[in-house]
Amino acid sequence: LVGSAVRRVAILGGVRIPFARAHGVYSSVGNREMLTAVLSALVARFELQGARLGELAAGAVIKHPRDYNLTRECVLSCGLDP
Repeated sequence: LVGSAVRRVAILGGVRIPFARAHGVYSSVGNREMLTAVLSALVARFELQGARLGELAAGAVIKHPRDYNLTRECVLSCGLDP
């Protein structure tokens, strides 16, 4: 982009839900619950409770229509400053 300033970014680290077979241990858990659990673990691991981040990128491979604003809803539930 012409004329735009270079922005610094940081990747803090990561956490994830362990892999499992389809229709197995996660069959009764929705995307929102899983993503909120992962974000909450990230907040705890890096002591980010109440922190304001510039941007956060997250998502799910297969989404249900009720997961319209999935990442936003999960950020509101995980302890970060909205």
